Amino acid sequence: MATHSVSPIVRQSLTLLGVLTALGAAVCLSIGGLLAAMQLGWLPVNWLEALLADNLNWYLIRGTGIVGYLLLTMSTVWGLLLSSKLIRDSVAPVLALGMHNYLSWNALLVCGLHAFLLLFNTWFDYTVLNLIVPFTGPYRPFWVGLGVIGFWLMLVVTLSFYIKRWIGQSTWRWLHYTSFLVFIFGALHGAFAGTDWALMGAVYIASSTLVAGLTLYRIGTALWQRTRKKPRRKAVAPAR
Repeated sequence: MATHSVSPIVRQSLTLLGVLTALGAAVCLSIGGLLAAMQLGWLPVNWLEALLADNLNWYLIRGTGIVGYLLLTMSTVWGLLLSSKLIRDSVAPVLALGMHNYLSWNALLVCGLHAFLLLFNTWFDYTVLNLIVPFTGPYRPFWVGLGVIGFWLMLVVTLSFYIKRWIGQSTWRWLHYTSFLVFIFGALHGAFAGTDWALMGAVYIASSTLVAGLTLYRIGTALWQRTRKKPRRKAVAPAR
């Protein structure tokens, strides 16, 4: 059985991606742990509460929302580049897949932190139930609800990489198609529930146009390849 060796550059790149992912997860978990400790009253001093004053907390919510959307966009675009084979000759397959997983997990972590910070916002009274069940929040429940659904779908799609062997290629592919809904819901959530349209409006339009263009290209190339593979019928000579 033939084996494919992985070059040292690819191994080092994958190691770097793993380290960056671990660092991102550690930062998000650390911030989340501190916030949870404050919520539960385990921190006797009020320094964390002062740190998360109204203005700073609101900036953190907005900042993590913007970064989460940018990571989601990069993950979606990279996935389309992978499936369209536009980067097949320039990036090693194992590195390309590793980058896709890296972007997906970081988007998931940052979006999760974005939602978690809402529990400490004093302008709107969010509960854990509001973050789990869509369309139940106090602020623009429909558009925020789309964000909640998008987050759960993103979690399912990201985890599906690790159960692919058990659910099969066909099921995994159809499940992966929901990533388009994740991007659409994320864009709508940011545009209509966010407060930074003046800053992010052009980004939402440009990113949506890019994803739509790559999607149409992907569909077009798939149809073209299917047409090429279709067997041609041989002409039957007329009977004499």
